[in-house]
Amino acid sequence: MPFTFKPIIEKVKNVKETTIEIENEIRHYFPIIRGKKLTSAFKFYNTGKEPLYIKDVTPSCGCIIPTFPKYAISPGDSGEIIFEYDSNKNIGHVELYLDIYANLKGELKKTLIFDLNVVTDASYTRDYEQQYDNELKKNNSLLLKKGIVGFENQQGYVANDNQVKF
Repeated sequence: MPFTFKPIIEKVKNVKETTIEIENEIRHYFPIIRGKKLTSAFKFYNTGKEPLYIKDVTPSCGCIIPTFPKYAISPGDSGEIIFEYDSNKNIGHVELYLDIYANLKGELKKTLIFDLNVVTDASYTRDYEQQYDNELKKNNSLLLKKGIVGFENQQGYVANDNQVKF
């Protein structure tokens, strides 16, 4: 007969507390290219004498989707909290965390922390001149129509009267 797990009941009465050990609960991931997804897992062990019930895993950002066991982890057994991080809305150094809410002895929650650098793809990144020219074209700028006349150290600008000024 195969072993089956019973889902955790939403309101469990008289649940005894237990302890948990997590492998590498603070992590520093290698950089990823913006728009890519990072999928990883935190392995944990129930080191206590009572079953471990994970009530919820709450991410610090909507860019993280966690998956966790919905069944009791017996004493001595292990499980995994898997997460998927979507880097679309971030750039630069990002520090994120997951809060585990469970029947933990002496603490309300256990926090998992990870950080990484989100970088742009070098073949996609336009240089300053390309960005400036595109912005001028997009706004149908007077600077494109009239051009800038003057010495290199003179800076042109457009005022409210649509006149190119020096």
